[in-house]
Amino acid sequence: SRYTAVIAPREMLSLAFKVSGYVQELNPKTLDMGSRVEKGEVLVRLRDADYKSRLTQAKASLDEVNASLLLARRDQERNAKLVASGAIAHSEFDRIQEVLGVAQAKATQAQAAVDQAEINLRDTILASPMDGLVVRRDVERGTLVKEGAVAFVLADLSSVKAVFAMSDQEVARVKAGDSLNVTADAMSGRRFPGVVTAVSPSADTKSRAFNVEV
Repeated sequence: SRYTAVIAPREMLSLAFKVSGYVQELNPKTLDMGSRVEKGEVLVRLRDADYKSRLTQAKASLDEVNASLLLARRDQERNAKLVASGAIAHSEFDRIQEVLGVAQAKATQAQAAVDQAEINLRDTILASPMDGLVVRRDVERGTLVKEGAVAFVLADLSSVKAVFAMSDQEVARVKAGDSLNVTADAMSGRRFPGVVTAVSPSADTKSRAFNVEV
């Protein structure tokens, strides 16, 4: 039996920003739909001056907190000997221990702020996670984008899928893993070997046909 199928990319991937900002630079390849991009290739850069400034501030705060933590540790070590010899009361040493604990907590928080600032700075650059084609671009140079806004849609054409419909009587003969050939009229009838990757478990409510993906 022969069926008419729709050929589509095996995978379509939407790329969204994790941070907000103004688009500063676009890869020239992305200006033309259908352009091929490589894995790891930078597609767009946001203006990053604010993010660099926040990282600098976070690092300065971390340095201050670490300095306070160092003093608290030295104070605790010195007074640990004094409390052991009875030179200071346990209550006083408990207060010193509490100061050290607060300093350690602040240092942890400050390090987390630096880590997040570094992540945010990296996220001003959007790179392609795969080899593919640009099928949609939703940003322009100078555009103000929001966190979560889709910038590009890429298609992975390293393999494609053919989707067609079969009746309930015929679909029982097909299962995932079966071999099926696909003929492309646009390529002078060239035949390609294919493998069934999915068979819909339920029929379309209108046509009562089951979709098969190769």
